[in-house]
Amino acid sequence: MLNWGLWLIHVFVSTLFIAGYLTFSSRFWTVILRATSAEKRETAQRFFLGATPLAMMLLLLFAVYHDPINEAMYMNLALFVVAYPLFDNVTGGGFLYRCLVLASFWLIYAHDSLQTVAISLALLIAVCLSTWVWHETVHYAWWASLSIGLVISGGFWALQTAQPVAIAWGGVMAYMLINLFAFIYWSNAHNNFVEQGQLETRANFDALTGLRGYAAFRSSLEEYFQQVRKTGAELTLVMLDIDDFKAINDRYGHMAGNSVLVSVARLLEDTLQVNSGVSRHVYRTGGEEFNVIFPQQTPDAIRGEVEACWQAVRDAHFEYDGKQLHVTISVGVTALQPGDHDIDSLYRRADNNLYQSKRQGRDTITIEGQTMQTSDRRVLMMPYTYFTQPVIDTDTGAVVHNELLVRTFSQTAGAWVPARTITMTIEAHIGLVQATLKQLPVRNINLNVARDQYMNERVIRRITEFARNNSDIDTLTLEVNQLPAPADFVRVAQLYHESGVQILLDGVGSALTDLQVQPVLKAVDALKFDLKAFSAADVWPTAAQWRDIAASSHKRFVLKGVTHAAQVTRGRELGVVEMQGPYFSEPVLPEID
Repeated sequence: MLNWGLWLIHVFVSTLFIAGYLTFSSRFWTVILRATSAEKRETAQRFFLGATPLAMMLLLLFAVYHDPINEAMYMNLALFVVAYPLFDNVTGGGFLYRCLVLASFWLIYAHDSLQTVAISLALLIAVCLSTWVWHETVHYAWWASLSIGLVISGGFWALQTAQPVAIAWGGVMAYMLINLFAFIYWSNAHNNFVEQGQLETRANFDALTGLRGYAAFRSSLEEYFQQVRKTGAELTLVMLDIDDFKAINDRYGHMAGNSVLVSVARLLEDTLQVNSGVSRHVYRTGGEEFNVIFPQQTPDAIRGEVEACWQAVRDAHFEYDGKQLHVTISVGVTALQPGDHDIDSLYRRADNNLYQSKRQGRDTITIEGQTMQTSDRRVLMMPYTYFTQPVIDTDTGAVVHNELLVRTFSQTAGAWVPARTITMTIEAHIGLVQATLKQLPVRNINLNVARDQYMNERVIRRITEFARNNSDIDTLTLEVNQLPAPADFVRVAQLYHESGVQILLDGVGSALTDLQVQPVLKAVDALKFDLKAFSAADVWPTAAQWRDIAASSHKRFVLKGVTHAAQVTRGRELGVVEMQGPYFSEPVLPEID
């Protein structure tokens, strides 16, 4: 009969022993996995695989010899020590070696007849094949781990004919409890390891491009820096930045910008691999900034690789949503110098070289202060800016509204011209509004939006949120000169009105006819009439007609395109108060560097 008190003591002592053994194993594996040298990892792994299970088995057999009263406990511990390692992530020769260690221990206690030897070998082969074929399941599924553990312990103790049946059953139950404890321990350790790995990945890798991020870059650069201080070797840092990247985001949207970032990242890695024959790490260290570290290399030695990257980007065609995007990069290159006492000095000099490339017109490479004359060709993005044109109260001469107008720079004309082909994203609109607000004493803003933007749910949400939450703006008015279906226009206008956003129809009588305006008139707040859209004979009769429509509907009315004093006088004779045009304001536009 089984002595349950002694059995419980054995289980308790065994559990403490196994806890210590597993803790040692876990810490040992952590050291192996964190080793910086693959050679060291392999050496430590071989030593651990070969020496530890065998040494523990011999130690426990020695304990059996000196303490035969607790033989069953030592046998169970030895069986676990040589059997449970089969569940580890080990393949090839290491797995075969573990099977042989298990077989050697097993046959020490089951060799009294050919029959027991044959049964033992059959069970051992079945166990080894099962753990080999269904390794992942056995390693991480509790039911599989306990099933294999039951086969091992049941088979082993069933063949111990010299032991009483009660002792054998106690051995099986004790082994299963130990096995369960070990599975829980390793599962928790595995989950913690996975979570730690995920945290390290998020900290060290850029989620968008998959490249190593700024934290990993700083760590690697510091490591190379320390090595150079000891060995005196060379170290070169290359900083690359996509030119006019903000213009890509503003013109095509952030999804297009993200697509370009991912494509450029892959192109840089592929180009470096092809030209150097080794795998270089590209780090994304900022929005559109990348860095590459070249250990044991001078700037002259890696100049060909840098030029290859520069040329590959400028020759590439990046496609997004059916559009072909062309981009270029500016590059700064520098080497570690004797006077550099930390990595910040190196990084700052690379950044200065990059900035020099930007000042020299972008799309070029600067190495240690010398900018290459690479090519006369420039892939030009569409530069643009806002300027304000005020709406004037002609009774008082005061500015009552400021219309924000987008202009783009024409390379052929050498001047800023109306941006007829640009549909800016709402993020770009709002960003420029916020920047412009700081310079305006009158913060009633008129913003032009395209028909599709006016109807877009995301745009509606962003504009209404901006209007509600921005205390710097007094009134935000959307100017629209193309209309959707009347019912849709009225429905959306109500959403804007709920957030205090007003609606103005621009170009009534020309861009917008009476048939278009009348169905939506009740949903708008103001009408704008463009004097330049009509001939001299038609302009004032048509203006009077639309002035009357606005007055009868209690809408504000604005005369647009006023160029001289006679137009002001004629407009006032019609009873128009609000006007705008070059007569009141000639804005000074920014210059291209």
